[in-house]
Amino acid sequence: MENDDYQPLLRRRRNSYLKWTESQVLEFLELVLDLVKDVPESLEKPTAQKFYTKVMESTAMISHVQYVGGYRLRYSIQKFWLGRSRASVARYSTVLDGDQITIGDVVSRLKKPENLHLVPQKYVNYAPDGTVQLNQSALHHLRWMLQKDLLKQDMFLLGSPGPLRRQLVMQYLELTQRELEYVALSRDTTESDLKQRREIQHKNSMYYDQCAVRAALHGRLLVLDGVEHCEQNVLPVLNNLLENREMHLESGKFLMAPDRYDKLLETHTKEQLEELGILRVSEHFRVVALGLPVQKYKGTPLDPPLRSRFQSRHVSFYTFSELYDELHQLTPNVPGNQLKQLLTFGLTLQKADEDIKLPDFPIHNLRRVAQMLQTNPSLSLHDVISTVYPFQSILNADQQKRIQELFTSLQIQPMSTQGVQEITANVEVDRRQYQMEALWI
Repeated sequence: MENDDYQPLLRRRRNSYLKWTESQVLEFLELVLDLVKDVPESLEKPTAQKFYTKVMESTAMISHVQYVGGYRLRYSIQKFWLGRSRASVARYSTVLDGDQITIGDVVSRLKKPENLHLVPQKYVNYAPDGTVQLNQSALHHLRWMLQKDLLKQDMFLLGSPGPLRRQLVMQYLELTQRELEYVALSRDTTESDLKQRREIQHKNSMYYDQCAVRAALHGRLLVLDGVEHCEQNVLPVLNNLLENREMHLESGKFLMAPDRYDKLLETHTKEQLEELGILRVSEHFRVVALGLPVQKYKGTPLDPPLRSRFQSRHVSFYTFSELYDELHQLTPNVPGNQLKQLLTFGLTLQKADEDIKLPDFPIHNLRRVAQMLQTNPSLSLHDVISTVYPFQSILNADQQKRIQELFTSLQIQPMSTQGVQEITANVEVDRRQYQMEALWI
């Protein structure tokens, strides 16, 4: 297109009451996508100004567009880009050291792990052609995690109780071939459980590195599971490690950021730095925290300075259709209407009004419930739900009434089962009866 062809579009763009036609917008997006197809990460916010500068240098069409509308343009391009390439994960070669992973428009190179036993396995299902079998919700979460990893940012996954957040982290580690350091936090967790533990061996005091130090030195991903259970004065010891990648150790050594350590190597040798007790933090070191929102669930809120170190994301349950497809593929013999009733019941309780104070339905146990229905066809849906959600035992009368109303609205009725023959537990009576029968014989 010549510059004269851009003038009508520029006049429409300058006049706020005139709108671009759909064909003009698509033509414009195609032009911009051709410029950034090789570097899609340039659409990220930290490089937005550089991105528009590069585009304007070679495109007269938007030479007069102000930066104030940049976020709208970036959103339109990202939406159009994702529409063209579906969110999927693919491996491009069978050699692990030369692989790269692509999730949507985010691409990352894979590196062969040094300790393969520290890489989670069997959390991801692969198709015969090598592609990963994951639903769209999981792919969106994994794409976000891959983005933050490339930007060298730590992550904080929030959500309802259950293993979903932990499974997403394990899937991400398996896909990216990253090594794991895991610690389950509790009220008994102390600073020594995160940094270094001191022990006496052969009358000598020895320091042993714990999960945070090992992850920082070897470039592993540190998972802090259950941050809401930890005491408020324990996790702040990681503040400096999260912000500056530096931390003092009890043994007298010092963890230093990789860029500062590399500058010291220009004037010192590695052996000299080791004698000084200076250790290099790997540039691949990342932290992922898993927690619950303390406004709804019991726990200790995070310290504000510590909370600001993370990029947070809320991990909600998968959609109705994704859960239904998963359960139907797992248990093909269970009628589809029963699976839909089961999902409707569980998701309705998850979105119930907080004033009612109903306990959450264990969505992560839906697979077990479906397997129970397939293994025992004689069981009714009411019986199975009562097994995993014993509302008659844990709820008060008003709450039980709400559950019964939900059963009625979903047409889930209890079925009469065959009575169980009574078993006598009085051993003494049975022994005397046996002796009397023996005497008559």
